[in-house]
Amino acid sequence: MPKMSFAQQIDAWEALTGNAAASGDDHPAFAEVLTELVTALNDAKKSRSAHRRLRSKMLVEMKRLREAVARGQDAEKRLRRFLQAVYGPASPQLHRFGLKPRKKRIKRNDSESFDPTDADLLEDAAAGEEPGAPAAGE
Repeated sequence: MPKMSFAQQIDAWEALTGNAAASGDDHPAFAEVLTELVTALNDAKKSRSAHRRLRSKMLVEMKRLREAVARGQDAEKRLRRFLQAVYGPASPQLHRFGLKPRKKRIKRNDSESFDPTDADLLEDAAAGEEPGAPAAGE
């Protein structure tokens, strides 16, 4: 038997039971099987109706959930910004609320500042030359 959707199956059962009931066959086994099919048909209709009702409720609840999550995300963002405004973005007190404080910038002293001769030493080391030794082309 080819695959059918539930709706197609129910429609086929309705047609079959309607035609079978109209035939007026009085065979006892026929009536028993027909009664079983009618019972299955009624159960399937009830289940389909319950499925549609529950799906409708699910869609409504899913919409409510999405709205609640959107409101929560907005409130979370505002609370985070508020706490950073009150305590400062780099304050260690933000840890109390589960937030990571922004790292403070490292201020370099003049002794730690970059010296252009350091770049020359790095280039020489990368080329395999001794620092301070004259280059091969000099």
